[in-house]
Amino acid sequence: MNDNSDKSVQDELNKLIREVNESAESTDHKADRATHDVSTFASMFFQLSLVGMMCLGFGIWVGQSTARIGQSQSSLSRDQVIAAEQGWRAEGSGVFYRWCREECHAPRLYGGGVSQVFEVHCANRPCGEIIMRFNVLNRQSQPIGKIVLEENGLQGEFRRFIVESQNPDAVSIELSEFKAQARV
Repeated sequence: MNDNSDKSVQDELNKLIREVNESAESTDHKADRATHDVSTFASMFFQLSLVGMMCLGFGIWVGQSTARIGQSQSSLSRDQVIAAEQGWRAEGSGVFYRWCREECHAPRLYGGGVSQVFEVHCANRPCGEIIMRFNVLNRQSQPIGKIVLEENGLQGEFRRFIVESQNPDAVSIELSEFKAQARV
């Protein structure tokens, strides 16, 4: 009986040793799997970090490009924005011109012909020598004459010019060339 009990104790002991060994093997597999999971997580974290940095860089680039565009659009002075809203055209920087609106009263020509008022504003710089060339048009919008005006303008000056043609066939006048050449 002693042999039997020794054998059963021995069997129990072997059984416990196997369970411990199996448990140790499964713990090793768990550790290997945990190490594998950590390395996979680190790899994914690194890849996502790179994507995030690329998105951040792209966002910064887009922001700077937008800022440059905004600066170029906002580089228009307040005078230029107001002038554009009121029908003024810019020649160079700081010189504006247009045909006068309703508030201007051109003289009436008796016996035929046409007269119109042309405005020049030397806002941000002296106009210097102002050269204006106009075409005189008939009812078919064909040129029938030319008018050239040359004047001088100082900085801040607002000038009005009466452009007239006494040709009885003249119906309108159009601007063909405008220059303001200042000696600065």
